[in-house]
Parts: sequence; C-alpha cells; structure tokens
Amino acid sequence: MEFKLKILKIMRETRTEQFTNQRIFSLFGAKSLFEKRNIEKALKDLVSDGEIKMDKSGNITLLKTKSKTNNKQSETFSGVLQGNQKGFAFFRPENPEDKDLFIPNRNLNGALHLDKVLVELVDKTDESDVARVVEILERGVTKVVGTFQLGNNCGFVVPDDSRYFADIYIPKAKMKQAKTGMKVVANILAFPKGRKNPEGSIIEILGTADTVGCDVLSIVRSHNIKDEFEPETLSEARAIPQTINQNISKDRVDFRNQCIITIDGEDARDLDDAISIDKNADGTFTLGVHIADVTEYVKQDSPLDKEAYSRATSVYFVDRVIPMLPQELSNGICSLNENVDRLTLSCVMTVGSDGQVIESKLCEGVINTRHRMTYTDVTNMIEGDKTTIEKFNDIMPMVNDMDELAHILINRRNREGAIDFDTPEAKIILNDKGEVVEIKQYERKISNRVIEEFMILANRAVASYMFDHNLPFIYRIHEKPKTEKVENFIKFATALGVTFKMPKEALKSKDFADLLGTLEDSPLYLIINRVLLRSMQKAKYSAECIEHFGLSANEYCHFTSPIRRYPDLFGHRMIKMMLHGEFNQNKLDEVYETVSDIANHCSEKERGADEAERDADDLKKAEYMATKLGQEYDGVVSGVTSFGVFVELDNTCEGLARIETLPDDKYEFVESMFKLEGHNHSFKLGDTVKIQVANVDMTTRRVNFAIIEN
Repeated sequence: MEFKLKILKIMRETRTEQFTNQRIFSLFGAKSLFEKRNIEKALKDLVSDGEIKMDKSGNITLLKTKSKTNNKQSETFSGVLQGNQKGFAFFRPENPEDKDLFIPNRNLNGALHLDKVLVELVDKTDESDVARVVEILERGVTKVVGTFQLGNNCGFVVPDDSRYFADIYIPKAKMKQAKTGMKVVANILAFPKGRKNPEGSIIEILGTADTVGCDVLSIVRSHNIKDEFEPETLSEARAIPQTINQNISKDRVDFRNQCIITIDGEDARDLDDAISIDKNADGTFTLGVHIADVTEYVKQDSPLDKEAYSRATSVYFVDRVIPMLPQELSNGICSLNENVDRLTLSCVMTVGSDGQVIESKLCEGVINTRHRMTYTDVTNMIEGDKTTIEKFNDIMPMVNDMDELAHILINRRNREGAIDFDTPEAKIILNDKGEVVEIKQYERKISNRVIEEFMILANRAVASYMFDHNLPFIYRIHEKPKTEKVENFIKFATALGVTFKMPKEALKSKDFADLLGTLEDSPLYLIINRVLLRSMQKAKYSAECIEHFGLSANEYCHFTSPIRRYPDLFGHRMIKMMLHGEFNQNKLDEVYETVSDIANHCSEKERGADEAERDADDLKKAEYMATKLGQEYDGVVSGVTSFGVFVELDNTCEGLARIETLPDDKYEFVESMFKLEGHNHSFKLGDTVKIQVANVDMTTRRVNFAIIEN
C-alpha cells in the first residue's frame, strides 16, 4: 500500500502524461533491487485497481475515475464510510491526497458504517464538502454484535456500535432462543433496497447483562477477533513435544552455562525474552538478548503459521488474553521458563561505555534460565531491599551491571534526541465476578526501563544488521510528523510563550526532545507534551527501511516478541534463512513478492487490536465510574472540542463536561489553542479542574462530568 500511494502521489505531482518503469524508479529515488521489485508489483496492482493503464510498450498513464450524472461528467472517489449515531456519515477516501467528505442521511442511498463506496460531490465543485453515495462497492459489516429485542413475530438487534445506525431485522425462524436484553451476534443475510433495515439471523447468544465476561466478549466479537483456534492448528500444536530435541541443540551456540534470567510481570505466562550481561575489564559490556525461537516450531505455510499470520498479534484484554499462538507454544515449549532448556535466536552485543554497539552477532542458541524474575523483584534489588537481595543474592552483581548499562543507554538516547512520551497507562483490577474494584496508573518501575532499553538496543542492532545485508525484512517505522501538524504545534506553543521554530534543515526528533527538556520543571510541560504527542504520526510496519522518528533511529524493527507479534516471527524466519544461506534468487523473488503485503496486514491487525483493547478499557472504566456518581475528583483538561471539554482523572478515567454544563458564558472554540474561550471563563488543555461525576452512558461507554471548580 505504501508503494502504491507514493507512486500515485508522484504521478499526480509530475506534469507528464506518460511514464515508464525507469522514469518512476528515478522519480521515486529507488536504488535497491528490493525497492524496484516492490514498485513493479505496486504498478501491477494499480493496473488491476483501475488507477493506471500500461500498454505493451511499458508506457504508463494515470487514469481518473469518471461517472455520468445528470448528463455531466463528474469525478467520483472511492473510500470507506464512517457512520455516526445521528444517522449521517463521513467519507474517508482511499487516496490520502483527497479530502474527507460529509454525507447526510438522505444521500447515503442505503450505505452503512464501514461500507466501501463510490461518492461524488453534490454541487460538482472542488470547494464542496458534501457528497452523495453513487455506488456501494463492498459491504463493510457482515456480522453485528448487539442487544436483542423481541417484537411481534420477529426480533431486532440493536448494534452496540452506535455508528452502525441500522437495527438488524430478525425473522422469527432465525431468532434461536434469544430473549429481550440478551447480547447476541447476528449474521447479516440481506441488504434490502431503500431505507429498510438489513435482515439477518442470530448465530450466537453471548449471555445476559449479568453473565461474567459477556461485556468484554461482546467487544471481542464486534472487532471480529477470533478467540478459538482451528482444529488443525490445535492438532499441530499438541503434536509438538514439550521438551527440546537435543539433536537440534547440538548445532547451536550453547549458552546454558551462562547466568540468564527473564524479567516480566507477575502474571505473565508467555516469556519470550531473556537476558545475560557481563561487564568486561575494559569497561564495555557483553549483553545477550535471547528470544524464543518460535520459527523452530512454526514452519512457513503450516496451519500454525497461517493462523498466526491471520491473527498477527496477541490481544490483551483486562480479563483475558487472546493469543496469536496456542498455549502449547505460547506458555509451553516457546516460553523461556525457569530451569528448562529452550531454543533461542540470540543477539549478542558488545556495548561501549558510551552506549554505542561496537559489535553484534546473531545466532541460534540454547539456554536454561536461572531465575524467573519479576519487575518488582528487580526494582527492589536495585533500590536496596535486603530481603529480595538475600533471596536472589547469586544474581546481585548481574542486576548492578544491568542497572548501570540501562542508565548509559538512557543517556545515549537522550543525547540522540529520542522522545520519551511517558503517558499514563491504566491498571484495572477485577474481582471474580468481573467487576472493577480499582483503577490506578500502571507503575513504570526502573526494572521496566532496564528491559525496555535492552529490547530497543537489540531491535536496533537487528534492523541495522538486516539492512546492511540488503535482504527483505519488516521494519518498524515512525514517519516524521506532517508539516501542517508541526506548524499548528508551533502556533500553539508560541501562544503559550514557548519559543520553537521550524528548523532550516530537516526536522529531527532531537528538536522536540530538547524542547521538552527545557520545560521539564515547567507547569507547561504536561500540556506541551500532550499536544506534541497528538502531532505525531502512528508507528507502523513497513518493508521499506524508513527512520523511526520518535526513537531517533535510522533502522528499527520488532525482534523481541515472536510469541505475540507476527512481524517478529517473520523477521526471525528471514534471519535464520540468512544464517543458513538459504537466500537463493528464487527465494528472494518469493519473499519480495509478499513482504509489503505482510507488513501492511500486520499494521492493520495491530490497529484493530489497539481499538479493541481501548474499547474494553473504556467499558470497564465506564462501569467503574458508574459506581461513583456524585463523587468529586481533581482532574486535568485532556481534550477541548466545540461541544465541551474532556477531563482525565489521576486514575486515567476520562469524562466529558458538555458545553451546556459549563459555567454560564458565551464560549468560542479556538481550535489552534485547544481552548474554549468565554467572556468570564475559559478552559484549555492542561487546566486543572474539580469535577463531579454526573452520569454514565453504558451504550456509548461515555462518562459525563460536571465541572464545579476551575
């Protein structure tokens, strides 16, 4: 997708009617064989998409989609609808160069939330933001999760997602045993013409409102997250021995005589990374990051591999984990459990006293971890807790070395300009009935930082290694913020009296990191941090090695979690093919054909998992705040809109104070300043306020506050 969009952008911006492959290579700046192969593949896809045409001589012409309306030629745009509970929709175009459009209910022509559609502008001018649907290309939703309501000889399913603004009609014969108030999954069978409701059948009854876990299960189903493995996948997983084959381990580097430990949360079961460390006489460190060798058991194109690719990631909910791999692997043979032999793919680095990697080596290994440590244990040891030190006295020198190297690495990344957005995460605690008993900020301990720094270092080393070998790989990239976003940020900062100018040369993460550094002890730090974070693009996976802006790294990848992320597993497979000398021309051609699609698929699945996890957290936070009606809290304004202000509490719960509930005034929304400005009152991002919990809407998972003091 990245290559396709870039090619279209280049062709639109270049005033030439015809192009050739070589001309596009030149305009693209493509030098490597990898880039040229992916451009050629993207061109073939664009021909299939109807975006370009290519004659027998290789001449390429950009096409424009036209449709006839009222005997006039009118340009149409393809994209996806984002519905709104009030019955209208927004059109999100496939081409990022095109603008979003508003579609009132009367212009939807039967289209619904997430449908892929063709639209045209209503008044046929470029200035118009109003469009109508002229064709539904593909239905986006085929299954709906919602609440069943019994009618006269029929039923209806009211979708949980209010953006899907049509209830599903269920004939009596297709209601199963559903009763009013039950959470169900409906399969849509037909989309009648006009404004009639879609028709469907009940395919699963999830439970009632008091069924433990039904609320989160509804979110799992609504995001189409598969929580059961295919029979052939489970069969393959159960056939794998739970002890390693000693014949395999003979050809590996034997790390079993080294002191190796894992450090994870108390409730972690899939332990996919372990570390070893030695401080050398010359002041350097030898750091080993040992990662579970999942590819030894998940063979390419096997049922296990196909299902792992389909899922692409494990999904972590407050009351359950939906793993990428069956537990026989994730908690069993691939988990680096204490005092058992396990196979690894290891990255062994020599790190200088300045934090630079002097040398790195990738190898297949076999380890036996000495201790299964927790973040709490290691933090206690670093902070001098005598009881914990006595319990793990044999590794105390190692813990000291870890702490020393971690601080060196933190200082190095600070010098390089890595941006540390230390945003609060919620720790939601449930009882055995699935009810929330407490929500608090997740505590980021020094031991968490130690492991983060070591994993980041390994990810950088592996990415650099594969990039230098010019082999197909999946990188983790974070593109620079868009110029418009930076300019808006500068206007906002300037209005607060904070000086920040757009650099004459290329913008670097260090420019932002230095700014945050100067504000660290200022009351403006929190607000500048928030706005800066919102200016950033989202990190994603890519077959292209583009910088990771936030980490200030030229090359970066995900290598350290192959149990729960498919890009890591794929990367391991590429590394092992390289180590074994298996990259012949046929294999290179095969991988180059697929690597971009794999990266895009994994990015998409990651976004879906993030949304599902966020929805589940919002649900539990809403449930919790519903038990606090009338209570007062201190909070910080975390968002400002034309219809009110969002306030975040210390426990990370967020609520909306609608504009009509604010102190009586005539407010103007100043978007560039994230501010509601009145004659006598004003509210802006970062303000501290006292709120009262007014009400909770469980349908939308929205908490409403009343501001009682600013």
